[in-house]
Amino acid sequence: MPHLEIGVTWCSIFKRPGVFAPISFRALKYAYRAPSLFASKMTTAGYPVRSFACDEELRLAVFDGSVRTIHDEVDFLYFASHGRFEPTGCEAFLHLTDWLPLTTGVGKSKLKIIVFDTCEMIIGSRDWTAEWSKVNMGPNVRMILGFDGSAASDQQRALRGLAFAEALLQGRTIAYSWIKAVRSTSTSQYSRAVAIGLGDDDADAQSVLRSATLAAIPGVRTGNSLSFAYTY
Repeated sequence: MPHLEIGVTWCSIFKRPGVFAPISFRALKYAYRAPSLFASKMTTAGYPVRSFACDEELRLAVFDGSVRTIHDEVDFLYFASHGRFEPTGCEAFLHLTDWLPLTTGVGKSKLKIIVFDTCEMIIGSRDWTAEWSKVNMGPNVRMILGFDGSAASDQQRALRGLAFAEALLQGRTIAYSWIKAVRSTSTSQYSRAVAIGLGDDDADAQSVLRSATLAAIPGVRTGNSLSFAYTY
């Protein structure tokens, strides 16, 4: 088994100002469930898993380097919370504020794969590649996984974390495993899974989608440009 360190983190409660905050930033009762089920299965298979800060402790300082840079402390990070796609790109909700990958970057020297189990990692009808191309992506980052548009989160759909781990451990590609996991646990038209490969050029990015598995994650990107390939 290759050495691959996995991290999971989530936010289920939010503290924001305003009378409508409880509606706009509603609690996510099952936010812990998908990453926890994922972690449990991966731990049983022998992969080292680290659990990061959650809820009140999930603050911008642990993402922007002020205290930590938790998205670069592991090879594979599973993050679950609310999210939205704004003119500034993907925004992931933390307890008190938002994490903007455009501002902090994603990974620096270690992170290879990241899951945004949130709404709107991208919005397919918009030029999302233009926004994601502005993000400073660590050279090891080869794939981002998430949702195009809304992502339903409840007790049943959270089983995607378990289904994702099971498919990965069967040797299926990372892209296939994520998309199959979401489809097999979804009960509505919501939750359209997307897998995005990152490469030095289009062919490299496509190769990541077609062939990357837990046992065979492509090495560091070496070019000055960043290309995206995606599949649903």
